[in-house]
Amino acid sequence: MLWHHNGSDAVPSRAATQHWLHLAVEHSSERLAAFGGGRGLHEKELHGSVVIRVMAARGLGEATQLALLDQALGVFRSRRDGPLSFLGASVIEMPGASADGAWWVRSGIAVFVYRFRG
Repeated sequence: MLWHHNGSDAVPSRAATQHWLHLAVEHSSERLAAFGGGRGLHEKELHGSVVIRVMAARGLGEATQLALLDQALGVFRSRRDGPLSFLGASVIEMPGASADGAWWVRSGIAVFVYRFRG
């Protein structure tokens, strides 16, 4: 099992890898949640998601791939760590093939809110 994150890493060789994981952190919006007592003391919220894609070499079936996706989503599901809260996680229902056709792709999303002062 290999994994990649936000970046332009090369796609693993299908000859050497059966499954791999790609994570992408996407920010959707920022909003003012509460006024503070001076400049830079306002409480803000940054909303976003972690998009998880599990790639499987074509022809392997989906059982292992879906189990890996469930484990990856489980890392984020209902997790809170200080100012970071994950609000939920779900599987995206539409599977498909990668652009080069070598990989079968299943995806999930974990939505988060990050609270900070600024």
